[in-house]
Amino acid sequence: MQGVSYDEALATPLGELKGTLQAAGYRELQGFLQYVGVNAAGKQAELLQRALEFAEQHKGNEDTVHKSKATGFAPPPRAQVHGKFRKAKSEETGASRARVLLEKALVAKQDAEKGDEPTQRQGKWTPELEAKRQEMQTLLGKTYAPPAELPVVPPLPGGDDSAKISLVLEKIGEMVVGINELRVGMSQTVKHEELKEFHLKHSQEIQSFVASKVDPVQEDVVELKSNVVDLMKDSVAHDDRIGKLESRLEEFLSSKGRLPDASFKRIVFKGFPEKISLDDRLECMKHWMEKNFPKIDFTYGVFHKGSFKDKSRKISGVGYAECTSSDIRDAVMDRVESGKIQGPSIGGKILEVAKARSQSATDRNVALIEASDLLKEQPGLAAKDVRIEWKGVRGVLVKGEYAYKQPPGKELGGFIGDFAYLEADS
Repeated sequence: MQGVSYDEALATPLGELKGTLQAAGYRELQGFLQYVGVNAAGKQAELLQRALEFAEQHKGNEDTVHKSKATGFAPPPRAQVHGKFRKAKSEETGASRARVLLEKALVAKQDAEKGDEPTQRQGKWTPELEAKRQEMQTLLGKTYAPPAELPVVPPLPGGDDSAKISLVLEKIGEMVVGINELRVGMSQTVKHEELKEFHLKHSQEIQSFVASKVDPVQEDVVELKSNVVDLMKDSVAHDDRIGKLESRLEEFLSSKGRLPDASFKRIVFKGFPEKISLDDRLECMKHWMEKNFPKIDFTYGVFHKGSFKDKSRKISGVGYAECTSSDIRDAVMDRVESGKIQGPSIGGKILEVAKARSQSATDRNVALIEASDLLKEQPGLAAKDVRIEWKGVRGVLVKGEYAYKQPPGKELGGFIGDFAYLEADS
């Protein structure tokens, strides 16, 4: 599965996609669910279940026409988001990249420590430098032919001996002058062997100069590599800690940081007539509880609905009595549900007494209502086309087809099919 992108995984057949998801780890499943826009909080088994459900839904939708005949509504194109089960080498980041670099750095450090001179530069001739070096070696190794021999001395001309001797002496004088000039020139001329010796010593001088400048840099590089290795070790350890903290934070945020649900300690009274005042409602509940359960302490309240921001809060038809624990609440309800105690009567109406709905159940109901309201705002849809299904497979239907589904349990659910691009307020 290494190097497989989310898009590549989603393009595989359903069976292969399920196998990929089942082999994925916790962090990989989180990344996949975040990529496809599904809740990524919870335990690994929950993440895998959501991923498999999405895979089945995704593959089922591939064969449908983009514009649904049932709704007549075409959703906008979904934005492309890049993601990986495991990052490709060109996109590695975080712990995976740190671990790869750490392994390479450790190998380099071990190789350096094995050498007798860890700071000695282990360079090689570059192709360009090797070519220039060969040219110089060719030039220095070149041999030159000696100059041509002088011509044979011609015989002396005939005539007087004194004239002959004078001519010889004159030529000898000219030759001595030439030889002296040649000796002066030779003293200033570099010999071939001297040039080779000069090149060798000059090369050694350059190498010594470069080594004097490079060796301190090499020592610093070795020390820097050692420091980088230590930093990478710390980075990998820190990344593991951060990953664990991220998982714990996501689990905390998924619960919205709520205190223990008080609804498990509450009994609700349903059906108060609108004309009954707040004081009378509270007195009605208190009188009934003290009559039937005189030795149990309760606090009382009435639910309101509406917006705090708009100051449109209004009293609802439901009140509650809260005790100190869920066990006491259950004991009270056992007596009520046995049929021996009838609910209180007010305004000519007998109130229904029941256990309060849990906060998670309330959130699920609110999610369906908000999803329904959002769908009614979509162009091309009328209010009559949208219906909430409270029982069985819970969700919101558009013209008889599910547009929002809510799985069993505590999950709020999400939009599906042509409406998968929508996101309900949470």
